[in-house]
Amino acid sequence: AHFDPNGPHTEEQSIFAMVAGKLYDKVKAYDEAFAMYELGNRIRADLSVRLGRISPTAYPSRVKLLRDDLLSKADESLSGHTVTSPEGAPKVAFMYGFPRSGTTLLDTIFRTHSGIEVLEEQPTIRDTLLDAHFGDAPQQHGISWTDLLESFYKTKPEELQRLYLKNLERLNGAPLNSDTLYVDKMPLNTPFARLIKYMFPNSKVIFSVRDPADVVTSCFFQNFVINEGMYHFTSIDKAVAIYDQVMSFWVKAEEILDLDVTYVRYEELVTDLQ
Repeated sequence: AHFDPNGPHTEEQSIFAMVAGKLYDKVKAYDEAFAMYELGNRIRADLSVRLGRISPTAYPSRVKLLRDDLLSKADESLSGHTVTSPEGAPKVAFMYGFPRSGTTLLDTIFRTHSGIEVLEEQPTIRDTLLDAHFGDAPQQHGISWTDLLESFYKTKPEELQRLYLKNLERLNGAPLNSDTLYVDKMPLNTPFARLIKYMFPNSKVIFSVRDPADVVTSCFFQNFVINEGMYHFTSIDKAVAIYDQVMSFWVKAEEILDLDVTYVRYEELVTDLQ
């Protein structure tokens, strides 16, 4: 197939460029690889915006809203916050971090334990927010995150936890087992840290950490399906900006909230699994 880097932007062009980037990378032609990744990502970003698939400002605006919410409640660590879980409810832990920070490796390790199940990158929190807002009414498109957040705090945390567990079971595709620890792995859930703490005050958090330069470049090199979050990995500048925004949120969240966090550094994990 003929590839014209100056031709009209198409899905085929973007795929060709991203594959070419990987091939150049394998033969250590790094300048050519970077140029192909840059071209492929530019085409993917252009198509996503031009065809109305995503709004470039949607995810940063959501993170800002959640940060503003966190800061507006800076005197509430939630250390004494309690929620009565439904009878027979399983334990749930949450995996935060950032894409390409080692969460998939942790996922693989956790799955070797018979008492742990990992839910991989499913919209449990988003769906819980939607359920809290709409209740039994048909869900509508276009609802603002401001309205979802308002409805969230108007709902009792016991009910929020029930809605979350209902979504966890649905997205897991099997009934929940009270003897199983479920790990909700969703790196881009990091800005939902306060909401999750509000629903599950005793939940444990696993936070995957990796050198920021490696995280950003790895995200840039991936041919992710474009959504409101992944759009920001189509350029180094955008990836750096969204990494900074999410991690700045996390620093504040850890300062304000009484969180039970275990950090796992990717570079140490790949050299010593113990």
